[in-house]
Amino acid sequence: MYQRALQISEQQRGPEHLDVAYPLHGLAELYRKQGRYAEAEPVFLRELQITEQQLGPEHPEVAYALTGLADLYSEQNQYAEAEPLYQRALSIREQRLGPKHLLIASPLHGLATLYLKQGKYAEGEPLFQRALHIREQQLGPDHPDVATVLSGLANLYREQGKFEQAERLFQRALAIDTEVYGAQPVLTRMVQERYDSFLRTRGYKGEAVQQEELDQEGDDNPDRAVLVQQELITLQAGFDGQTQPFLHAPFLSPSLPPVLPCWHPRRLAARFCPTCGQPVEPDENDQASG
Repeated sequence: MYQRALQISEQQRGPEHLDVAYPLHGLAELYRKQGRYAEAEPVFLRELQITEQQLGPEHPEVAYALTGLADLYSEQNQYAEAEPLYQRALSIREQRLGPKHLLIASPLHGLATLYLKQGKYAEGEPLFQRALHIREQQLGPDHPDVATVLSGLANLYREQGKFEQAERLFQRALAIDTEVYGAQPVLTRMVQERYDSFLRTRGYKGEAVQQEELDQEGDDNPDRAVLVQQELITLQAGFDGQTQPFLHAPFLSPSLPPVLPCWHPRRLAARFCPTCGQPVEPDENDQASG
């Protein structure tokens, strides 16, 4: 889909047009999710080059490419390459959107996670806390994006031996994801496994241990078949790097708003106002003509 959209944009608009950057970002994110890092990097770099040339190096749109590229490097433990990209994306959004804007939380969380992975807990904690405060204020306390930050902060406290603080945050994150998505293995696995790992350090038996016991019983176990079927449904629905579905899967409540990652076609169609830097929805006539 992204390759087709990229081909059409290049043919109709030219290889350096801003519209080419959006399918590039989607394709790069797809490669990153699949672990195809060598293929993702040049696509991110091309997106970054186009947005910088067309909009300027300090435009908020540039921060999407910077954050995606930083995520790519962070996942490969290339900390020296990732850190300045997160910092630049954060600086751009703070200057153009303000220190409390929702989009600030993404590079904050990425940078905090980077510090956590390096054991720089004193540097990571205030960033997690700031990202948490922004998302709670902008999205509400029970939004799945809040749970993502809660899980990261809980992991940081666990690594520091602050078990009571970690447990409260893990429980809250798991409660949010379970309420939003239900007890689906794929959607809640990240938080559940971290919490179970924490419980193991305290001598308790969590869901991960029970899952291992289920694994040992073999693929003929009927519960195993249910889990596999649920995972296939979820994978067909599609999910972003934080295990949040961007389209409603059949088992999700229709009353819940979809969580759209930045490379979803509707998000890719959005633009930033060149004056104030705020995201704006595309005009229907402009979409039709493009």
